[in-house]
Amino acid sequence: MRKGPFTTKTVAQIGLQCIDRLKTLHDLGFVHNDLKPDNILLRTMKPNDEGSDEIFLIDFGITKRYMTSSGQHIKQLKKIEFAGNVIFASKNAFLGIQQSRRDDFISLCYMMIFLVSGKVPWVSRC
Repeated sequence: MRKGPFTTKTVAQIGLQCIDRLKTLHDLGFVHNDLKPDNILLRTMKPNDEGSDEIFLIDFGITKRYMTSSGQHIKQLKKIEFAGNVIFASKNAFLGIQQSRRDDFISLCYMMIFLVSGKVPWVSRC
């Protein structure tokens, strides 16, 4: 019996594509900082079309560079203002630690929990 808006298989497929999209963004030297269901789009293909459904990341309004164009890591800041979504943000974001690639993946995990169950345990109502 299904508990949430999506099946476990669908959430796994979404998660795998999101990992690929985040890897591409991270390889370009950026951290998304605001990964949540509202910031992914799904393009569905018609049954007879070639290819498959595809995930797109959107809303790069608070995306930050973590690496210089020459490939050097930018020094991590501490005690910065919170940015992002409180439901899907990592603990580091709440502690004022500048978000990193790790925090994008933590947010992805929280988002996947939400997609499979329709809620996250730390919020009484979503």
